[in-house]
Amino acid sequence: EINLKEADLAEDSFIIQCFTQSSLPKDPAGRLAKITEMVQSGMITLQEGRRLLDYPDLEQIEKLANAGEERIFQILDKIVEEGEYTPPDPYMDLQLATTLVTQYINLYAQCKLEEDKMQLLRNFSNQIQALMTAATAPPQGQIPPAGGPVATPTAAPMPQEQSPLIPNTPQPA
Repeated sequence: EINLKEADLAEDSFIIQCFTQSSLPKDPAGRLAKITEMVQSGMITLQEGRRLLDYPDLEQIEKLANAGEERIFQILDKIVEEGEYTPPDPYMDLQLATTLVTQYINLYAQCKLEEDKMQLLRNFSNQIQALMTAATAPPQGQIPPAGGPVATPTAAPMPQEQSPLIPNTPQPA
């Protein structure tokens, strides 16, 4: 209890504001509508939207869908927190790993992370680039034709499954 007459609020004035812990509705229908709106407007990715839905009956599907991203976060967090390095490998989503390590480098450069840990993040980034380059290089011993690559006939691609959150957007594999 505060006696406002005795409190000297002019010298030590302050404002207390209350905010909700989450901007997302708690009811499933409202949550789905808000997340769908955010995905469709481009505020969040489809993967982030699926994670935010947090439906218990989809937990296993979500674990598998997010496993690649979670693995990259775990590796990057260990570098930052413990200085423990795990190199990237071809089983990672190398594009996502590139994006995330770049974000980590930019974030922790501002936070003045120790130089040895920053170097580990840069090493991780450089090794991702090496893996991506190796994946696109022609096999050793094969020289591409002088006139450029020869087109080979292919069958028409099968249509991709459509996302329920973004109409006319292919579902991620």
